[in-house]
Amino acid sequence: AYKYFNTNLLRKDLTILFLIVVLPFLFFLYRMVPQVKIWKTDFFTIHAGEFDDTQYFIWFISVKLLTLSLLIVWYLTCTDKWKLVLIIPIFFELYKLYTVFKSLELNCVYCLNIQDVFIVVFVCVILMTRSNSKPLNEKMNSQINSYLEKVSRLDTNYYKSIKEEYIVLKKEKLSLDEKEYLTKLLKLRDKLIL
Repeated sequence: AYKYFNTNLLRKDLTILFLIVVLPFLFFLYRMVPQVKIWKTDFFTIHAGEFDDTQYFIWFISVKLLTLSLLIVWYLTCTDKWKLVLIIPIFFELYKLYTVFKSLELNCVYCLNIQDVFIVVFVCVILMTRSNSKPLNEKMNSQINSYLEKVSRLDTNYYKSIKEEYIVLKKEKLSLDEKEYLTKLLKLRDKLIL
């Protein structure tokens, strides 16, 4: 079961890494679009609408899609409870895309008012945060207590001795090989970790 978990986790991480690396390259595809008001190909036709030309229109859409994609990746990978706040900018980016396509009059059957949008987003966020607030408080309290317990067990004499070792090591720096100096420095750092 442990091996299966690691491979699934690795696949998820690699997928997210791939998206983060590829998205900026996809963003620059707008440079391949000609600077004309209407771009006709065998497969599709793009009207620039209120924009100056199709290249500027595709650039604008690319910016919105890149922002939206990165926000969604951030939302999906975030493990903290505050990630629900990310729903608001995600929704606003979706709404901006919606208004752009609405301005082009691409057969929008039903159009929302901005007040409806705000109400729906805020009600969803409030309901999601309220439903899980007690376990979150318990988890935060347990984390704080564990950190306080670690800090209370600190031995100040131990850290004073590490500081003295560091001062001695600093004085010996010129006489030591760079690799040896870094190795000793890393050992001191490892001693400082809680």
